[in-house]
Amino acid sequence: MNEKVKIRRLLTGVPGLDNLLGGGLPEFSFNLIAGTPGSGKTTLAHQFMFALAGPKNRALFFTVLGEPALKMLRYQQQFTFFDSKKINESIRFVNLSADLVEGDFDRALSHIADEVKGQRDQEHRLECGNRPAEQPPSGKGDLHHNRH
Repeated sequence: MNEKVKIRRLLTGVPGLDNLLGGGLPEFSFNLIAGTPGSGKTTLAHQFMFALAGPKNRALFFTVLGEPALKMLRYQQQFTFFDSKKINESIRFVNLSADLVEGDFDRALSHIADEVKGQRDQEHRLECGNRPAEQPPSGKGDLHHNRH
């Protein structure tokens, strides 16, 4: 068995970066973006999300920012990759600040697990045809704030 496993690559939407990564991010990989404050971590992550997100590829963005998420999104709107139609349709922002400010890491982890499960359940419903892909989830605001 000398055959190499073929790993699908996901284009990042960042010119030149896909070449450096051998064709994009490896599918199903865990990628950590680290850097000093103001170095562009959030903008880079958003560029990846907006490039990859769509009806069949949904994205969750968990934030623990001290500043309001709306302020973060307002800043991101200046970039050409930003597509407001994708917000809540294929990209969902989840604020974990309340959990972490209170020091409740178990609740934050539970909140993350619930969001991921909700995305999986939603994808299953879409695959079964129970809801048109272009219809956003009902009862959700622009941003989800933890209300536990």
